Amino acid sequence: MTPINKEQLRAIIYFEWRKGTSTRSAANNIKTAFGEELVSHATVSDWYRRFENGETSFKDRPRPGRPSMINDAELVRHIKERPDVSTRDLSVLMNCHHSTVLDHLRALGYRKVSARWIAHPLTEVVRGARLTACQSLLLRPHRKGFLANLVIGDETWIKYDNTTHKAVLFPYGEYPEPVPKPDSHEQRILLSCWWDSEGMIYNEMLDDNKGITASIHNRQLMKLAQFTNVEELKIAVADFFDAQKPEFWSNGIAALPSRWQQVIDNDGEHIEN
Repeated sequence: MTPINKEQLRAIIYFEWRKGTSTRSAANNIKTAFGEELVSHATVSDWYRRFENGETSFKDRPRPGRPSMINDAELVRHIKERPDVSTRDLSVLMNCHHSTVLDHLRALGYRKVSARWIAHPLTEVVRGARLTACQSLLLRPHRKGFLANLVIGDETWIKYDNTTHKAVLFPYGEYPEPVPKPDSHEQRILLSCWWDSEGMIYNEMLDDNKGITASIHNRQLMKLAQFTNVEELKIAVADFFDAQKPEFWSNGIAALPSRWQQVIDNDGEHIEN
């Protein structure tokens, strides 16, 4: 049986009302003809009251408030003009409810995503040097023994107040261009570390503005709590290193060949963790 729409159903209820059928009998007649789930006694009673009060239309009444339908092309235009616009601001621009904006963004395939931080853009020379070094390391004979005796040194700036960047609206499957990290200014300290497959050998914090921001520990250290002074930071870093199991260091060293291969596969560019 072809399903009937709301306007057709209301026309049938109107016909029953004009015949003088009771609301209960009208509901039963419609259910017998079209199925139990089509209409309830309450719906029939409601439309009987409307017809008795002079209702002549079978269409839905206009709903009060802001519209639930908006122009998708206009919505996308606002996003392209300002990708970091909030959904609350979009609801004001589109003169609609906030939930309406969210529904349309989901239907259009948009979601909030942040650009990936990179330490700094790599030049052709730097990418070439990274490729050469990784290829040489992977081709090195007796690599297992070499890794066991390898000592790694690195350093990174740790900022007390981390700079945040806003997420932007982008279609699913697409990502914004990576954004170079802003230069570090005040309230920062340079952490210099040396370690091997058995653990930390030496680390030192330097209150100097000379150094390189390039650390494989940066992501882990940024998970630590926010600090209000240097002493709190030094204690937290020491506790972090002391809390690591032996596998933390040995697994990190053992994973180096795969990361070298990633550098090669990525044509010398930054590796995404």
